[in-house]
Amino acid sequence: MLIKYRIKYLTLLKEMAKEKLIIKNFAGFEHIEFDFKPINVFIGPQAAGKSIVIKLAYFFKSYLEGVGKLNSLPFEQYDQYYQKIFFKYFPSGSWNDKEFEITYSIEDKISITVKGGKYSVMNINFSPFMEIFKQTVTDGIELFKKAEDDTNSLKSRHFIGKEALRIRSSFKLPKVLEHIQYFIPAGRSFFSNVQSNIFSLLQNENSLDPFLLEFGSYYEHAKDLQDFIDSYIEDDDNFKSVNKISSDIIKGNYTQDEGQDFIAQQDGRKINLLNASSGQQEALPLILFLQSIINSHLSTLYIEEPEAHLYPDAQKKMVQLLARVYNSANSQLFITTHSPYILAAFNNLIEASNIIKNKPELAEKVYNIIPKEEVIKVENLIAYSIKDGKRTVLLDEENNLISQNILDDVSNEIGAEFGKLLDLEFGE
Repeated sequence: MLIKYRIKYLTLLKEMAKEKLIIKNFAGFEHIEFDFKPINVFIGPQAAGKSIVIKLAYFFKSYLEGVGKLNSLPFEQYDQYYQKIFFKYFPSGSWNDKEFEITYSIEDKISITVKGGKYSVMNINFSPFMEIFKQTVTDGIELFKKAEDDTNSLKSRHFIGKEALRIRSSFKLPKVLEHIQYFIPAGRSFFSNVQSNIFSLLQNENSLDPFLLEFGSYYEHAKDLQDFIDSYIEDDDNFKSVNKISSDIIKGNYTQDEGQDFIAQQDGRKINLLNASSGQQEALPLILFLQSIINSHLSTLYIEEPEAHLYPDAQKKMVQLLARVYNSANSQLFITTHSPYILAAFNNLIEASNIIKNKPELAEKVYNIIPKEEVIKVENLIAYSIKDGKRTVLLDEENNLISQNILDDVSNEIGAEFGKLLDLEFGE
């Protein structure tokens, strides 16, 4: 009966998906809060804390993803494991002297709080709902163990196995927490220098940034899938478009030869990735990974600097590619960027949705400009500017677009400076 009560309580929260992250006294933030949506874009100067925010989201949501899989570790050990992960992602040398508190929550029911400091013990605390959830998982694990031990009764094993599956399927977590988490870090050009040696690097966990290490295994898998993807393109219009956009970004197509990575360029040349441009080296791992999950469902992607080393028109196409992944794979996106072109490109996709909503009779004409697979509803996106430990929401509620202020400020500053120089030149 106790298990059934817990399952009923969990069912009430199935459709809730409002996410919030609160950071206090951590990584340069005194107190800052973020609400998350299906698409989350963070812009700001270097070292402003954009990556810290999405890495914290990745940490908390990965924890919940693991719990939902009925992890066989006792929760005490599971929590200890994630404490080690926290230290790996956020080394204590970079912490403030004050004690910090970081909380990830969904609808104020599901919440996890990490507390700690340089001079205190770190601990993980949970909301009452999460305590019930954890106990339900523990009960499920015990049922699995009984099924494994009761080797003399196939009927008993079958019953307990069915009961365990019922419990797992009845957790009723919000869909966003059923997502598989993928972190795609900046510095992806690193992989152009290792290529066939990547497996030996992946085995040496202490030699790499943990996020590069994790992404390296995704990237290798994505490369292995390329032959399958190439054959699939012929029968899938969305794949054809994705492949065309990808080719436009890297100015060619990916190919392998004797364990080496090449880009067969549009002018007929075949360039080893080691000798390719910095933009190609940075973009290719991201593109191959996105192609590998384009039709997958329930994934959350954390992408640092998708625009890195790309010309503005290629940045626009990268946003088109991300929009297709979002729309086709029911994904959630977290994106950090330094580029106002990324925001401007998202604005075009949002404006297409605004027009269709207000004037549905124009839909087909809109789709001739912005393909249906790339249209994004404004209610599914939030954009933040992060600077000096503060954040600003960039959505303009009056016109339902990303605010132009962040796009114009630097241009205005450059223009004002140029005006002063002209004044000097012409003696005004």
